[in-house]
Amino acid sequence: MAQFVPANGEVEARATLFFGECHDLRDWLTSDIANLPGITTRNVVNHTRVSRPLQIASAVANSHKHHTRSHGTTARIRETYMTPEGARVVIESDWGLPTAANDDALELADACIADWREFFRNHGISET
Repeated sequence: MAQFVPANGEVEARATLFFGECHDLRDWLTSDIANLPGITTRNVVNHTRVSRPLQIASAVANSHKHHTRSHGTTARIRETYMTPEGARVVIESDWGLPTAANDDALELADACIADWREFFRNHGISET
């Protein structure tokens, strides 16, 4: 049975770091566009705009960085649970709004990785 943990700094830091890196990949790609033949900045930006997982990852990163957002989705770590399989984290977005949602951080992370891999495949970018 999962046990709620009020705060676990290491688990929260790792989740925040992952979603920050996932968000920053957009900037790294657009900064290196000259070395990515056939890819435009618009390709990269559009991909992040249509992917809900990447939007939530960006919201976690930007909400952590800026604390309070004046526009866009806001997201934060809502809860941390410890299970026999390891830590579980719940990401809460747009709390208090009709669009509010909770996502399992591991499932969200897997979806972010899948979305970036799809972008790489569609644009001929090798992962190695």
